[in-house]
Amino acid sequence: MRRHSFIQYIAVIVAFIIGIFANVAARSFLPRLLPAALQPMTGLLALLIQIIVSVVIVLLFVFLSRRDR
Repeated sequence: MRRHSFIQYIAVIVAFIIGIFANVAARSFLPRLLPAALQPMTGLLALLIQIIVSVVIVLLFVFLSRRDR
């Protein structure tokens, strides 16, 4: 049981790091894709993308770890 808890912490950290990479990528691509009226919202949209990517990765990990049991 102890090993499983350790893996969950690592999964959350990895999901956060991948979310940061998604944020940086979104900040570089969104200004080219968004119309001029939505340009000021680039930072907010990039943050939302980071949160969504991180949560999806954690949920996938939880789903895959529960499936083994």
